[in-house]
Amino acid sequence: MLFSFLHKQRDIKKQKRIIETMISSLNISPEQKDLYFQAIKIMNQQECENLYKNLIHFIEKVELKEIEQIRKESF
Repeated sequence: MLFSFLHKQRDIKKQKRIIETMISSLNISPEQKDLYFQAIKIMNQQECENLYKNLIHFIEKVELKEIEQIRKESF
């Protein structure tokens, strides 16, 4: 699961790269993406860690919802 991979990442630089990768895959305007990238560059370590924890929590919820949907469909 993606959640377990993300949860294992401890290095702040790797976390920022993962966040940037996720932002770049969003279906939003390039201007919005640039604003997000600029915000990430000025975040301190605590802010980045908080964002990363929220991202992990969101992904966990999405994955659990998808697993539950698969279970429902398989019966």
